[in-house]
Amino acid sequence: MFTDLAFWLCWAAGSCAIRGLSAGAVRARAFGLAGLVLVLRLPAAHAAVLIAVLGWVAFSVGRLKAEAGHPIRQAAIAVAPMLALWIGAKHNGLASSLRVLPLAAAGLSYLVVKAWTVARDRADGRAQGYDPVTGFAYLVFLPTYLSGPMHYYGEFEAGLRQPLPLRAQDAVHVVYRFLVGLLKVQVLVPLLTPLSLLGLTGGDVAPPAQLITGSLVYSVVLYLDFSGYSDLAIATARAAGVGAPENFLRPYLAPNIREFWRRWHVSFSRVLMAYLFVPVTRALQRRATLPHRGVMAAGYLVTFGLAGYWHGPTWRFVVWELYHACGLIAYDLFRQRRLSTRLASGQAAAPGASGVMAVLRVAGTLLFVSLGWLFFVPGLRLW
Repeated sequence: MFTDLAFWLCWAAGSCAIRGLSAGAVRARAFGLAGLVLVLRLPAAHAAVLIAVLGWVAFSVGRLKAEAGHPIRQAAIAVAPMLALWIGAKHNGLASSLRVLPLAAAGLSYLVVKAWTVARDRADGRAQGYDPVTGFAYLVFLPTYLSGPMHYYGEFEAGLRQPLPLRAQDAVHVVYRFLVGLLKVQVLVPLLTPLSLLGLTGGDVAPPAQLITGSLVYSVVLYLDFSGYSDLAIATARAAGVGAPENFLRPYLAPNIREFWRRWHVSFSRVLMAYLFVPVTRALQRRATLPHRGVMAAGYLVTFGLAGYWHGPTWRFVVWELYHACGLIAYDLFRQRRLSTRLASGQAAAPGASGVMAVLRVAGTLLFVSLGWLFFVPGLRLW
């Protein structure tokens, strides 16, 4: 899609027309963006069921009331058809049988997250001025439903109310982001993929040295692939005047696993934190007798376990996410013990890490993350 010249010509023409609307024509811009998406990627004959479900979600979210109570229950009812479609597509090939694959193949999981966040925001009173037309345009907004970034409804609505300018320097930035993304996805990823874990799949068991090397290269491949598509999505969104958040902030320079998840797939990580981890830990604190460490550990396990299922309903994805949950639990325990030791000794602050130690921390985090990809690659024999 992003490499199709016809798509870009249509998107550029549509974006210019939408940008030409008056400043207060928020709903008209929403209509225009939604219509542009339907014309380019969602022919009604192929995606009527999905369009109907998304329309139901957009309309139902508009009927939610913050003062009615039980926001989670309200949000669940609003997104129930979308959730059912997503689960069916994961387990029974429902997306293919319903001919919704043009959108669902890569973006159905993202749509579930977007539907849930806007429903929760509306039920919690954070989306007071919600408009179902804008909500529908938000759900189907083309650049961000395939591979992220995941912006919130409020961010999307702000882009409709005050579109980003497209001066000469802004146009250059859009083109630059597009070319960088294209270089990553079309040149560097195919070049490095044979040297990664994907080149080791087969019947033979790979020796440890190859596994480690392949894992490290696979880390680079995944970063280039995910961040490259995010670059393309950000460029496409900016062309239409809608900002999309940055999704990768040099994650492989993170000094620990917690910092890694603040930098990797940033938009998804913040959704997990705000809409899953925080509610789960607060509920456990109110209803369980677990100590603080137990609550945090349970929160990590639930959050990352569900995130693994979100990626794919297989044991590999779930184990991969639980691997990271265990890493976060271990890091938190280590950090708390170190803090207790420092306070007991009267130190007010942690001593700064030396250059060598800082490099070792980054290298250790990178190695931990890279070895985790062993669970992520289907078909690879580990033993």
